Amino acid sequence: MTRCARCSTGSVEAFGRIDILVANAGIQKDSAITDMSLEDWRAVLDINLTGQFLCVREAIRRFLAQGPTAVSKTAGKIICMSSVHELIPWVGHINYAASKGGVMQMMKSVAQEVADKAGRDQDQHQQAGLEHAGG
Repeated sequence: MTRCARCSTGSVEAFGRIDILVANAGIQKDSAITDMSLEDWRAVLDINLTGQFLCVREAIRRFLAQGPTAVSKTAGKIICMSSVHELIPWVGHINYAASKGGVMQMMKSVAQEVADKAGRDQDQHQQAGLEHAGG
């Protein structure tokens, strides 16, 4: 069981359900591409992108299992924090920019995949709570 799954289970045990996920992971390990180690590349992508993926996946599993409430037509809401560097290049920070661009594309793809299951169509994915927050 992942840390995200354990956290999700603990939240459900404490509060009865999960209604929102705010994923706000981010580290930087800066250097020129010629000096960047594979370890630094992987560390940034593991936290900034893979960490958000694991949390989003677990939240969607919970949301689909629990369904919508009388208060909301959606099963849950997801907000993934990103950065202006999802679109704007940043010299000396290619691992960071790549990870944040990945967050944006991940959330667009997630919205296409699950919006209909969340009670909304793809064009309404932001209202369904499936969005990312770029800088």
